[in-house]
Amino acid sequence: MRAIACFFALLVSLAAAGCGGTSAVGGDSTRSRAAGWPAALCAREAGWASDHARRILRYYGPGQVYPADVALLSFKLSVTRFEQHGCGPAVLGRALKRQLTAKQRAELLTHLPATLARTVRRAVAAAS
Repeated sequence: MRAIACFFALLVSLAAAGCGGTSAVGGDSTRSRAAGWPAALCAREAGWASDHARRILRYYGPGQVYPADVALLSFKLSVTRFEQHGCGPAVLGRALKRQLTAKQRAELLTHLPATLARTVRRAVAAAS
């Protein structure tokens, strides 16, 4: 079972690494941030982040055997990409508010590292 969890974590990491959008060749790793994503891509990434947030809640729930860390890593990578490409926090906040109840969002925060929880709080506040 642990080998399967490690495999999925590796798979998610490799997939995320291949989805960058810019190259750091020549030291220009800020090009995507400066250009930013179109609103449609930001909304799509926010939707994916919200889907990952739902999985975190499902897999950290009672009686689950699936490794929740995979969902947590996926959520973190989605939020990181979202921020790196200049997407506004209100877009993420609206997606989280659409897919999660206030109670679910509060529970989600208990499972997140402090910096990620802060990002989620800011996003939800910006959507209000």
